[in-house]
Amino acid sequence: MKIGEKIKYILDEKNLKQIDLIRFLLGKEDIEGSERTRFSRYFSGIHEFPNEYIIKAAIFLKVDPKILLTDKKEIIDHNAQLYTKIVPIVGNSGCSVPCESYFKDWYDDTDETTVYSGDADMVYAIRAFGDSMEDYIYEGDICFFEVLKNNGLEDGEVVHYSFDFGSDNQDINGIKVYKKNPDGSIYLKPLNERYENIEIDKPEFLKASRLLHIQKEAKKF
Repeated sequence: MKIGEKIKYILDEKNLKQIDLIRFLLGKEDIEGSERTRFSRYFSGIHEFPNEYIIKAAIFLKVDPKILLTDKKEIIDHNAQLYTKIVPIVGNSGCSVPCESYFKDWYDDTDETTVYSGDADMVYAIRAFGDSMEDYIYEGDICFFEVLKNNGLEDGEVVHYSFDFGSDNQDINGIKVYKKNPDGSIYLKPLNERYENIEIDKPEFLKASRLLHIQKEAKKF
């Protein structure tokens, strides 16, 4: 099943109109006859569905883009809890973890954005900077993080961290592995052995969010 055919299938399953999707993709209300014909050929599989529209089509359909890109029809699960949304890229890894209220007001037109598919709520993206997490995260990688209420971090998870004002480490932030000592104390561990661990003497100042995705699944160390 081609991408256009799969989109038509999902439109029918969700009782959505092709014309509304075309309006969404082209960003205008009035659709010309030639444009209807062109998209009709995409939906019928006569012509390949353009790559430039795939992510936007997934957003309109509220499905994971992987569903459109896979060759397997049977993975289309309309009861799945995954959803696709636009999230902000807040900067490089040397920036602070955004607060909860940020996600109500981030939509400033100057913000750079990307697309996230999953069931997490408060999600943002940053570009990795430096080499302290090689050979897992490389400079320039887009990393997706979830802001956690009351922390809830587990030993071995990769986190984006910063410190509240008043901490001795308030100017330090980045990406590291969240680790717990046997006595319950916390430290942040780089994967590159050229860098030292960061001991956390006042965990109440630590702000950290969990890595969800880079270009591969997050893992523990």
